[in-house]
Amino acid sequence: MAAHTDPDRYDEVAETFDRYSERTGGPLTECFVEMTEMRAGLHTLDVACGSGIATRRAAEAVGPNGRTVGIDLSPGQVRVARSRGPDRIEYIVMDAMSLDFPDRSFDVVTARYPHFPGRAGALREIARVLRPAGRIAICHGGGGPPRWPLAARAAADEPPAEASVDNLFLSLMGERFPELTGARAGNAPASSVDPSTALADDLRDTGMNDIALWSFSYRSPFRSAADAWQWEVVRHSAYRMAAHTLSEADVAGFRSAYHARAEAILAEHGVLSMGTGAMFGVATRR
Repeated sequence: MAAHTDPDRYDEVAETFDRYSERTGGPLTECFVEMTEMRAGLHTLDVACGSGIATRRAAEAVGPNGRTVGIDLSPGQVRVARSRGPDRIEYIVMDAMSLDFPDRSFDVVTARYPHFPGRAGALREIARVLRPAGRIAICHGGGGPPRWPLAARAAADEPPAEASVDNLFLSLMGERFPELTGARAGNAPASSVDPSTALADDLRDTGMNDIALWSFSYRSPFRSAADAWQWEVVRHSAYRMAAHTLSEADVAGFRSAYHARAEAILAEHGVLSMGTGAMFGVATRR
């Protein structure tokens, strides 16, 4: 998380965010370990660590002789991360745009769905704190070929796509509160640059080489409409930021409509499924 993000909006859902991220984000953490070739003794930094899902996995990979640091702009997220342990992980409230570490401090830097106000600037800071031949892996929402091999292994445990509620929340929000979806989209013109090309260019411009782009997608199961609704509210920060402008009746009507449609899918398939997609950029510091 970075400076243009209101950390209070993440503080208020830190506990819930951690609970659901553990369930929905597990396969992504394995991608980071594999892509960066984490191993015992390395020093790792997890940028925009949230409640520490990927940070804890990094600590397992590097072991007690390594060093694991997680930073986030949200004090609430950092507080939850610290409470999960282990004590040897260093969690710090810090802005990714101005990393308070000496040059060449880390062998590996990871960033899972970071909200950078300027990605190029953040990547310059990351490059500064990486050691020569150090590895970075950063992921944003998206997808497309080529797929990381772990995706095929994760697919074996996925719920069916036919039980998807992927677009239900935003579709209903657009129907009921078009002003919120307009605010979410903002007024910025659509870019003609392919996101993967832009990410590769940003990595290259900050002195990285051996750049590789990978996609990864999988589906997580939800056993009730209420369960799926809670995760949707937590992960859609634009809705949470604007919800205080809505009446209680509007919020209740939105929730009821979501539950009704989700419960119909649940009755047919016995489960609800929600997809997660990621586009990874992986590179090595020169």
